Amino acid sequence: MNDRIERATPAAAQYVDVRLKELANSATSGNEAQLMVLTALTLADEIFDQKAELTLSVLKTRVAGLKPKIKIAREQTNGMVKAHNTGKKGAELLDFPEGLK
Repeated sequence: MNDRIERATPAAAQYVDVRLKELANSATSGNEAQLMVLTALTLADEIFDQKAELTLSVLKTRVAGLKPKIKIAREQTNGMVKAHNTGKKGAELLDFPEGLK
């Protein structure tokens, strides 16, 4: 087994055991098999919730990284619209001093 997995296994087993005991204390009735299935479903639900939160976090980070690019694209588009509407071309649109056009 991978060394990292071997180190993580006791912690994972302890977490599952804790969740199993929590569910056993809150369950009204049922046998051990039902309790194990309920625990498995609860853990799967937690995993899917964490995955959704992680995905949302990654998407927010990516969107934040795109905002400056979107701003530049918007400015460029506005410049093209202005050029089209005024009939100006290229350097005429920029506010460069006459000698630098």
